[in-house]
Amino acid sequence: MTQAEAVRHKIGIVEDDPPVLRFFSSVIASCDDLEVAFAVATLAEANEAVSRAMPDLCLVDLGLPDGDGVDFVRALKA
Repeated sequence: MTQAEAVRHKIGIVEDDPPVLRFFSSVIASCDDLEVAFAVATLAEANEAVSRAMPDLCLVDLGLPDGDGVDFVRALKA
């Protein structure tokens, strides 16, 4: 296996609905080239997790109990 074939992309998930969070986590975990970097339910948890895990991609719910997912994504881009 070459190094390019062994690359696994880290995905962060921010979702406050537990069944949806479990679904996304299981789908990502079932892919050979993906791994769940973190799976959290709030923006507060996401802010901590993203700095620790450094994901390649984040799936973010837009309506979370402690804020707006769009604002979180904008902050990631900054």
